[in-house]
Amino acid sequence: MVVHFGEFAVDFGSRQLLRGARAVHVGPKAFELLQLLLTKRPQAFSKTQLQNQLWPRTFVSESSLTSVVTELRAALADEARLGRVDEGIAWFESATVSRRHARIFVSDGQATIEDLGSKNGTFLRGKRLTGPVTLTDGDDILLGRVRMTFRVLPPLSTRTAADR
Repeated sequence: MVVHFGEFAVDFGSRQLLRGARAVHVGPKAFELLQLLLTKRPQAFSKTQLQNQLWPRTFVSESSLTSVVTELRAALADEARLGRVDEGIAWFESATVSRRHARIFVSDGQATIEDLGSKNGTFLRGKRLTGPVTLTDGDDILLGRVRMTFRVLPPLSTRTAADR
C-alpha cells in the first residue's frame, strides 16, 4: 500500500519514505510511527498510546518517543509551526492560543491547516478541525479566540514598468 501526502509518498510494502523520487532515510521506529499515524488518520493519540503502540509490553522513557518524533519530523522537513513557541513563524499573545496550537503546512502551492491538540480548538470556516484541512484564499480561521484570515498572495512578477 502506498500513501501520498504533500510531496511525500510512503510505501508500506517496501517500508520506504519517498520525497518525490528520492528515498528519505528514516529509522524503523520512526517509520512505524509514520505508518501508525497515516493508517489511523485523523485519529489523535496520547503520548501513552503512542508508546504502547511503538513499544508494546516494554517500558521506555518519554524521551524515546520524543527522539522518534524528532527524527520523523526532520525526515519530513516539518518546520511549520503556529502558536506561541519561540521558533514559530506566527506568535499570538493570547491565553486562548496554545504554545503549539496549530500548524499550516505549505507544499506544491497548497496549504493545509491542522490542530495540534490545542485545548481551545482550531476552527476553519466555523467548524472545529478534527484533522488536516486544505486552506483556500479568504478562509476564516479561529485559534482559540484569535481570528485571522488566510490569504494567498499573487506570484511575484519580475517584470518592470519598462517591460510593459
